[in-house]
Amino acid sequence: MILIVDFGSQTAHLIGRRLRQLGIVTMHVSPEHALDKVAEHKPKGIIFSGGPASVNEMNSPTIDLKIFDLGLPILGICYGWQLMAKLLGGVVIQEKKEYGPEKVNFYGNFLGLSGPTTSTVIMSHGDCVTTLPPLFDVTGSTQNVNCAAVVNQQKNFYGLQFHPEVHDTESGTEILKYFALNIAGCSFTPEHYDLEKMVKELRTKIKESKVICAVSGGVDSTVAAALIHRAIGEDLYPIYIESGLMRIGTANRVKSLFKNARIVHAEKLFIESLKGIVDPEEKRKMIGKLYVDLFEKEAALIPGVTFLGQGTIYSDVIESKGTQLSSHIKSHHNVGGLPDTLSLELLEPLRGYYKDEVREIGRLLDLPSSILEEHPFPGPGYAIRIRGEVTPIRLQQVIHADAILIEELNKIGLYNQLFQCFPVMTGAYSTAVKGDEGVFAEVIAIRAYESKDIMTSRWARLPYEVLQNISSRIVNEVPDISRVVYDISTKPPATMEWE
Repeated sequence: MILIVDFGSQTAHLIGRRLRQLGIVTMHVSPEHALDKVAEHKPKGIIFSGGPASVNEMNSPTIDLKIFDLGLPILGICYGWQLMAKLLGGVVIQEKKEYGPEKVNFYGNFLGLSGPTTSTVIMSHGDCVTTLPPLFDVTGSTQNVNCAAVVNQQKNFYGLQFHPEVHDTESGTEILKYFALNIAGCSFTPEHYDLEKMVKELRTKIKESKVICAVSGGVDSTVAAALIHRAIGEDLYPIYIESGLMRIGTANRVKSLFKNARIVHAEKLFIESLKGIVDPEEKRKMIGKLYVDLFEKEAALIPGVTFLGQGTIYSDVIESKGTQLSSHIKSHHNVGGLPDTLSLELLEPLRGYYKDEVREIGRLLDLPSSILEEHPFPGPGYAIRIRGEVTPIRLQQVIHADAILIEELNKIGLYNQLFQCFPVMTGAYSTAVKGDEGVFAEVIAIRAYESKDIMTSRWARLPYEVLQNISSRIVNEVPDISRVVYDISTKPPATMEWE
């Protein structure tokens, strides 16, 4: 077993995910409980995760120094490495920030990598180690950070300023694998998803109650509903709220998936409730409140309903501050956007899984690939793809632009090769010339990217001709649009959605 000490990184859970894929058992613990858990579970090695704090801040997360005297291999990642360095006598200062891909030059062999070599990694830090603790040697550096990879051979301590757990770090999985299997000496245990265990746990929790489940026709809610249905059958009541903020045809899609689905039309309620709201957090929380109010009304019509099922997945949780030490990024309508007065108990069977894992569970449930490979679509819908106030006109503009984008990408077979793509009403305005007449109209941004698990992403290198066709059609077919720009931001630092 590898013990993962969670200092609040958005990707701490992903360390465990990567190791589980490699057949290695893991356990996440908070820093204050680390020593007790080591004594109880006797892990083969320890990993310190990253975190949003600075080791030089007052009351920043720390760990008992005794952990370094246990004789166990330790791998520190980002904040975890900085904390290790400071506690063992090194110096950490605020330096040039690095967010996104960087090149690391490895000088020699390091955790399974044969050096010298250069590798692309994902950085996300504002501090760095400038003076090493005793017995540590530098094995890798970037243009800005000298101590990007370090080792204490005598103690089997390793430090990384980058994140090996994220998909876009080259050789990241190999580094974690080598640490766990070759340095710590863990054994291999094949990973599998035990559907029967999941179903049994759901039955135990639900007992004789009934469940209403929020469905949208997307991957997460469909898999969650199918899993709950496997557990309780007809005691599940799928409900789709037609907010007017979802893609055209979603209601029909839900009906085809769930024959007994209830469709609640609330288009007018949502657009009127969002009037005048420009702050993204307020938008998300308003949408969350409206959804819950409507679900509670529907639940009151069905005797015995005590649970609200949702397709919440781990990336939703972590962006809504999923652990004690993590940083809040944005509320999700099904996590941070829910009101405290919710009368139904939440049932979230996918809460601990990433998108790729959810798709695998869906395959085990024999769900159609057309559903499982569908692009993610946010629960708040187009509302968070409209910067500023959601108005009926701007809503129709973004819906129209989205249809054009999907059509053009499907024409050349690119749509299903992308993880996600969508237009954004930016709220920025620019001058354009249409029919010899000057106009001042809104700018639309296109975001298309590749990802594995939503935690990191790379912008898609779409052919220029495709981008030209998309841009030309949008500025000519969507009223009052002046120009189209292409978003080439990676995650990190940018989140997937603009809001």
